[in-house]
Amino acid sequence: LEVHPPISATRRRRSLRKHSASKMRVSPLVRAARQLTSAGGVRRAAHGAWVPETKITNLPTGLRVASETIPAATVAVGVWIDAGSRYETPETSGVAHFLEHLAFKGTIRRSKASLEEEVENNGAHVNAYTSRESTVYWMKTTEDKTEWALDVLSDLLLNSKLESGAIERERGVILREMEHVNKSMEEYTMDELHDVAFSGQGLGLTILGPIANIKSISRKDIHTYIKTHYTPDRITIVGAGSVDHERFTALAKKYFEPWAVPDAEPAFNTLEGEKSPEKLETAANFRTAVFTPGERRQDLEKQDLCHIAFAFEGAGWRSPYALPLQLMQDMMGTQYDRLAPVHVTPFFSEVGARGLLHNCNATNISYKDTGVFGLYLKADPRDMTRDPVPEPVLPAMMEAIIRHYTRFAYDVSEEELYRAKVNLKSVHLATTETFERIAEELGRQMLAYDRRMPAAEAFERIDSITVEDIKETARAICLDVDHVMVAAGKVDGLPTYEWISERNRVALLDPSTGYDWRLPWGGLPRPDVEVQRLSAVA
Repeated sequence: LEVHPPISATRRRRSLRKHSASKMRVSPLVRAARQLTSAGGVRRAAHGAWVPETKITNLPTGLRVASETIPAATVAVGVWIDAGSRYETPETSGVAHFLEHLAFKGTIRRSKASLEEEVENNGAHVNAYTSRESTVYWMKTTEDKTEWALDVLSDLLLNSKLESGAIERERGVILREMEHVNKSMEEYTMDELHDVAFSGQGLGLTILGPIANIKSISRKDIHTYIKTHYTPDRITIVGAGSVDHERFTALAKKYFEPWAVPDAEPAFNTLEGEKSPEKLETAANFRTAVFTPGERRQDLEKQDLCHIAFAFEGAGWRSPYALPLQLMQDMMGTQYDRLAPVHVTPFFSEVGARGLLHNCNATNISYKDTGVFGLYLKADPRDMTRDPVPEPVLPAMMEAIIRHYTRFAYDVSEEELYRAKVNLKSVHLATTETFERIAEELGRQMLAYDRRMPAAEAFERIDSITVEDIKETARAICLDVDHVMVAAGKVDGLPTYEWISERNRVALLDPSTGYDWRLPWGGLPRPDVEVQRLSAVA
């Protein structure tokens, strides 16, 4: 399957004027990306030094093996599974993450202690993580331990004992992990934002699951999840580094053989004293996500600041809008910290000027069929330096957010697009720095695109995006559309959902109405004016 081409993939990119060298210290990755961003397009020869050839084998059962060979003494191998929290229900929420924890608590062949000792004695590093759409188990080791690494990974996945004692112990571990996650207001508000944006759907569920589920998840729940979701057609075995693809494929077949026979019952399906669970449909139901605009506000007494997660519906991995949104994310600003304020983007320059913004970063999360495009910020709700009455800050902040997102529909400069392209290319180059990152990117792309996108193609796609593509994307994603917002902490003074939406709809009338995105409030009345009067502008 092919990735949809960019909006203007066939249009010639406009020539860019030369930019003066920055006085700031530039990283080698950004310097390399700048060299590859020129009016003449991508220099294909330059990519061979960073990205090796990708080899992919599709086995008859649906299991895939993908590898990239780089001469070295080490290797990163892993198992990428198309299964995460979005495939759960409210009743089973948290099972995928719980299973990932249990995989390291002992198998039929290795106890927890012997597994840890074996990994340490071999100088290896093993880890795993669960996301909303995938579960990953991976290991880094020396080249001569490749077979051993696949043996261990297959043992974890096929032969985990899932003992009752381990299950009970992990409940406390995961509950403590939840406490840690909820202390991060950014993670908390982004989870809440997903809950609002995808209400009642798998994408709206948290990865850890609710407390009640963590306390009640059973062996049967875990076995049912494994049987339903850990199927060969949803699994890719990945290797990067000193890997011979033919040998690597043979080893993958050898150690993951239980998945290679559809009717085989892996060891984890039979427990002592229990009957095997009933046969289940192996292909899980994939339900297209539906974005549901709305908001949630939580006044938290212990918080002195206001934490806001704001988003429009984004784009899936294969959407023609996916790449323009990545560039727009950079143009908004990927990271702002008041302790180290670097006002690179127009948005950060404006909202950070008064020193009331603590942290902010634009977000762009893509899933298979949808996405979340917006930002997270932490700010003082009022300017206490304004006498005699502290001035509310949040209305101006929200107005600036809407104004800068909607202005992409009308006013985008070649200079800021050029800078965004350079930064995005440097991100691509960073994925080739270590074997772990190469394996991570290879596994992610296999799940997202069913193939590996060569760096030359990725760079050509980046170079092909024009100012008009950005404007078209902004009109489709940001302009005159409803949003999702979650605010927690000191939320008094935050404008209403209707007021924020009205600012977006007024922007649709630009430029005939005289709305000027460069001016505070776009030249329109401030938020103390009723929304009904703003509607008359139309």
